[in-house]
Amino acid sequence: MHVQARLSLAAASFAADDENSEAVSATYRVGALGEILQILQERDVNLRSVGGRRIELGGEFSFAVGRDGDPDHEQATRDAVEVLRSEGFDARVVEVQSRLLDDTPGALRAFVADVSGQGLFVEEIAVGTPDGDGRIPVQIYTARTESAG
Repeated sequence: MHVQARLSLAAASFAADDENSEAVSATYRVGALGEILQILQERDVNLRSVGGRRIELGGEFSFAVGRDGDPDHEQATRDAVEVLRSEGFDARVVEVQSRLLDDTPGALRAFVADVSGQGLFVEEIAVGTPDGDGRIPVQIYTARTESAG
């Protein structure tokens, strides 16, 4: 099993009082991602890979933690999630498909084909920094297809 931390920066939202209305209001904070990164830096958390979409607009930020030779990056990721929870952020740990890829043409395509062959939809890819051997950590956050159960 490989893990990734995911957190949503969605702020308070509310629907209009009229039950027939579909209008929703939300509040977002400029700089929220910077605040998260500051908290992690102050706790000496080394981000190995990151991803996300619409991060400060109600989307999600994802990351994995570790250093070269770190024997338990999964526990380090879990610890980082607890730090963020203690600061009031809605963070969680999820399982992901993970692989160290050689920096060669077709390596990512082969990984994606393997994931698709397992009956999984690719929701998001996070690409990290190369390790000491030049291999690149890649994590794929997935969802099951109906045929995969």
